[in-house]
Amino acid sequence: MKLKFVTLILGILSLYSCKGQEVISEPIPEVSFSDSRSFIKDHFRTFHCFQLELNDECAIPEIRSIQDVNGELYVLTNNDLLLVFNRTNGRYIRKIGSRGEGPAEYLSIKDFFFTQDQNQIGIVDGMAGSIKYYSTAGKFDHEVKLDKSLAFVQSSEALSDDQLLFSNEVADPSYSGQNAFMVFDLKQKNAVLDFDNFNPVQVKGYSTPFARKPSTRSSGGITFFKFLNDTIFHISKDDVVSPIYKLKFNMPLFTREKAKDIDEAFTQGSMFEVSMKKGYVSGLDKIYETRELIALFPFSAPYKDGTYFIDKKSGKGYHIQAPLEPNVQCKNILELTDFPDFLGSRDDELICVMTQKNIAEMKTFLRKSSMTYSFKELETVVDRADIEGNPILVFYEH
Repeated sequence: MKLKFVTLILGILSLYSCKGQEVISEPIPEVSFSDSRSFIKDHFRTFHCFQLELNDECAIPEIRSIQDVNGELYVLTNNDLLLVFNRTNGRYIRKIGSRGEGPAEYLSIKDFFFTQDQNQIGIVDGMAGSIKYYSTAGKFDHEVKLDKSLAFVQSSEALSDDQLLFSNEVADPSYSGQNAFMVFDLKQKNAVLDFDNFNPVQVKGYSTPFARKPSTRSSGGITFFKFLNDTIFHISKDDVVSPIYKLKFNMPLFTREKAKDIDEAFTQGSMFEVSMKKGYVSGLDKIYETRELIALFPFSAPYKDGTYFIDKKSGKGYHIQAPLEPNVQCKNILELTDFPDFLGSRDDELICVMTQKNIAEMKTFLRKSSMTYSFKELETVVDRADIEGNPILVFYEH
């Protein structure tokens, strides 16, 4: 596949606050995507999996995100628990902080991040409007109160120990600002960069996420995608935003101009319905990055669009089609031609999760199948797994 270049000229002065840096106008690699059944075997060397331990302290209804740091897995659940498990075998170790109204407790967890030395964890407490810092051993250290509501923050990434990149929900203008991103300075306690306006999309009387994970840590900064946009960007630690890839899908991407096709209130669900009817690739929902790859997931990835990958060295794009039947997906995962759902990444790995429903479906599939598959460890782990237990994590390592 040939790597094409396009020139993207962005009028950015209207997007940013006066302290913002300009986006650099330069030729941007244009990436198109070809289907590949050998992508996983071509790009990953080892595969590992286990079921997370379950006890009264660490029951997980659903995982929101995972970070793999210093041999430990930090797992954020949808009921606002931050749990730590052993990276090798999934054994439960401890939890970070506790929910409550005490001085060392948090009210809610919007997201979490690590300081640059990885010795402390910052919990973004949306209800309290503060960042609460804990040691990696789980002990409360200090709190930074912010002069800004974090109620509509969707996710966060640390640019430095002093600056965070927040992504925001699409919200009624009376609730929150109208920009998808802001760089917040913890020392100054204000936004030093506020950009990517939601216009022309507007909502009234409610808020809705535009993406579950629109940003990911990368070398020297953060890689991210904007609201209903076909370009991938990088923001440096100096707050300079640069376009790095322009995406060319086989079908039109649902962009903000196509929001006029939505007859009802704008939500991810209504966007998905229009995308299905009109044949669009739905808006991007998640992004992960390793030293070799960028992984992209449209909102409807499991149902229609599948997943997309950019090889950072070659500039080539790869596409793994979404299976329409659970049995087909089970077979593809076991044959190493498809992934379960992604929830984390590190420099050398992508981390996937299998829920209780996924485990039950694969158990049923394996009982009816007489074949032997490439991912033998996963066969064994699923066979021994408790369908009432915690999720299975699957690691794909370069």
